[in-house]
Amino acid sequence: MAAARPFRDCIRKLNRLHRDGHYICIFTARTDEHMDVTIRWLIKHRVRYDKILFNKPRITRRHRGYYYIDNAEVGAMRYEKDFPKELI
Repeated sequence: MAAARPFRDCIRKLNRLHRDGHYICIFTARTDEHMDVTIRWLIKHRVRYDKILFNKPRITRRHRGYYYIDNAEVGAMRYEKDFPKELI
């Protein structure tokens, strides 16, 4: 994990969203035991965010999908190779 290659373009766009006043919450399936290495990686690569949440549920054979339910409007996306144009 510590040697994971950063997606520089993704980091630039994420940091731009943060600079423009968006609240950035990183929600990861990494467990608490990976917290230190993950936070060090984010600092090393200068990723700006407001909060990070660990232990996101993982998709299993039994559960095909993942749903986040909240009483507030939440924007979420799956990053594949670029952000949607309407986001940036």
